[in-house]
Amino acid sequence: MFRRKGFAFRFVVFFAPPAAIVVVALLLAINASIASKIEILFVQNNETVSRGEVVIDNNMEAPVRDISYLANNGVLNRLLENDNVSTRRELELDWITFAREEGRYDQIRWIDETGMEQVRIDHVRGETVALDRQLLQDKAERYYFQNSEQLDRGRIYVSPLDLNVEIGIVEAPEKPVIRFATPVFDEAGARRGVIVLNYLARPLLTELQALGERNLWLVNKDGYWLTGPSLAVEWGFMYGLPAMSLGAQYPDMWATIQREAEGQIETADGIWTFKTVDPFAPGGASADAGGTARLAQLELNEGQQWYLVHFLPRADYADIARASWRRGGMATALVLGLLAIVSWRLARSHIREEQTAAALAQRNDSLSEKTEALQQEVELRTVAEKELQSSVELYRAILRNSVESFILLDRQGRIKEANEAFCSLIGRRAQQIVGRNISELGFDEVDADLRSLLAKINYRGQNKVEAGLKITGGQELFVEMNLVYLYQTDNVFAFM
Repeated sequence: MFRRKGFAFRFVVFFAPPAAIVVVALLLAINASIASKIEILFVQNNETVSRGEVVIDNNMEAPVRDISYLANNGVLNRLLENDNVSTRRELELDWITFAREEGRYDQIRWIDETGMEQVRIDHVRGETVALDRQLLQDKAERYYFQNSEQLDRGRIYVSPLDLNVEIGIVEAPEKPVIRFATPVFDEAGARRGVIVLNYLARPLLTELQALGERNLWLVNKDGYWLTGPSLAVEWGFMYGLPAMSLGAQYPDMWATIQREAEGQIETADGIWTFKTVDPFAPGGASADAGGTARLAQLELNEGQQWYLVHFLPRADYADIARASWRRGGMATALVLGLLAIVSWRLARSHIREEQTAAALAQRNDSLSEKTEALQQEVELRTVAEKELQSSVELYRAILRNSVESFILLDRQGRIKEANEAFCSLIGRRAQQIVGRNISELGFDEVDADLRSLLAKINYRGQNKVEAGLKITGGQELFVEMNLVYLYQTDNVFAFM
């Protein structure tokens, strides 16, 4: 497959397939990571909306209970039968104490059957006070009076959540309220007006905002923000600003919210989570306060229906995708870089292996030729060694049986070999003298001058010396010794 292919081709073959697998795998992993994190956002947003619904239910429970309590107050019943200053003052003090203890009501009022306020407890600059009679107002034209004044005994009207209006003007600073009202009757059964409880909704709205900052909205049934993405768009219906509404700014999403009770959807704008909230439906706050019997007493102005909407703009979570792609890109680059290094080394290694194999094949051919030549040389040497061995054995046999005496010395003067004639001459066996220095046999002159003699022998090939020789019994012989240097073995051959 790779024969006659260059480095680039081999690199691509090693790099491309695993690189493709790595890229595809990392792309899938990045997309899965993004999807998982988006799914977590869906869950978190849904939990925020659910917590918001709990907050609303908890806040709506007390007013339903309290309006019934106030309407059946004994002091009020006495006042309805006999309107006098002391009873009126007793009622004011009773309601002031109640408002202070509860802390959630802006106003408690008795409005008579003509629409005129008769008793009014206000929360003014942090103080709970009863207004003087000259400050009381005519509320005959206000919708909450008109909708509650003709109710049957025991029924409760709940107004929409809006801003408090005084003398036809939205009160400043804005004061979000929900009005709970129920009719009152004297002992003869005659209508004597209504009790109105102004519930301060600002704590409720603040608590909702704390759950989702400006991402969790409370929207009324007409699509207006009660709490929204900014203060500027809230309460548009109170100021005649229809453009300041969810319905106007997100018409498609508003249609979906109206069509479905709850849901989650991701659009080009971001992630929407919404739920229709009716705090007075069965299972809601008023059911907790008094069950279905209490629900039957509620009269809602065209339905007290709100929408909890959590909106997470795409820009707020786009960083998730960008961060995932950034980390994934870095991981991809790192893996591909390592893969490129490995592929580069593999390609080079593959080329080197082929080069090595080619060189090895060439060397094998050369080695085969040399082996044949070596075998021939070995054969020739074997023959020569056999011939030499035969010659040596013949030579040694001649020397051993020679009548001439001889010894073989190394360059240090140690005796390596002696024939029988020499051993007979000195009266010793060969085992006694082999390995001993020549000086021990009396050849002092030889031992002393051996190096100079060897030098001469090297130059001349041989030399002659006379030496004294100790033999058995202590006698000393003087012999003429011929020394021959054997350069092949670096030994000295001495014969006498």
